[in-house]
Amino acid sequence: MPAGPPFARYRPEPDGRFHVEAGFPVGTAIEAADGVRPSTLPAGPVVETVHVGSYDTMEPAYGALASWVHEHDGELAGAAWEVYLTSPQGRPDPGTWCTEVVQPYRIH
Repeated sequence: MPAGPPFARYRPEPDGRFHVEAGFPVGTAIEAADGVRPSTLPAGPVVETVHVGSYDTMEPAYGALASWVHEHDGELAGAAWEVYLTSPQGRPDPGTWCTEVVQPYRIH
């Protein structure tokens, strides 16, 4: 049973494509089955923001997080992930979609 909203993590590949991990948080451990594998999002400090609008206008949110990390003497530490706080089915207007963007970082 999902314990929160769905997420997706996009890891860039050397050839310009992305490896996409998508899922739901769960409250108990699950076993791999039918092509579904459990994973764990990284622990440690993160900076996050909420983007309101369509998915194709999210790039400034990523830029703002990266700027904040660099301004606070940090460096990005791995791929960010997106948490989809609203559903396109429940809110058909893309201008109202809310997506949390979470970026791991570390201090120099």
